[in-house]
Amino acid sequence: MKKIDVILLTLILLIALTFRLYKIDTPLADMHSWRQADTAAVARNFVNDGFTITRPIYDDLSSIQTGLENPEGLRFVEFPIYNAIFAFFYRYLPIVSLDIYGRLTSALFSLITIAVVYYFGLKEHSRVAAAAGALSFAIMPFFVFFSRVILPESTAVSFMFMSLFFTYVYLNQKKPSK
Repeated sequence: MKKIDVILLTLILLIALTFRLYKIDTPLADMHSWRQADTAAVARNFVNDGFTITRPIYDDLSSIQTGLENPEGLRFVEFPIYNAIFAFFYRYLPIVSLDIYGRLTSALFSLITIAVVYYFGLKEHSRVAAAAGALSFAIMPFFVFFSRVILPESTAVSFMFMSLFFTYVYLNQKKPSK
């Protein structure tokens, strides 16, 4: 990457971060608020009851989700790495609320995705393609909204993109001649 690419990517990431930080303290009353509340509850219970990552608990004891009784409130939807990340920061650095940490975690992982999109565009096509792809992910309302909710999808997508990035780098590294 050249200096111009670093400057361009930094500018795109700053724009993306600005959009994702806008009203970051908004209460959980938007689309998918019930799911965000369940996700935040798992993190809150990690903070209050300890990090038992293999037994995530939330506040719904009903059988509505699965049709099975759930007297312990177990939440086996996805592996709770996302919940554990922002619960950890809230527990050991309680500067802002748990909700804000959840949204910041989603936002920061989306920035990683934007950087990888830029890298792939640059390596596979051109600087214009890289900037267009990264800027699209940075400013389109759908991406902005889902990159700042308390849901694990941004983190999962970011981990997927990082795995593609590392695979790409490994497959394209120069092999030493024998």
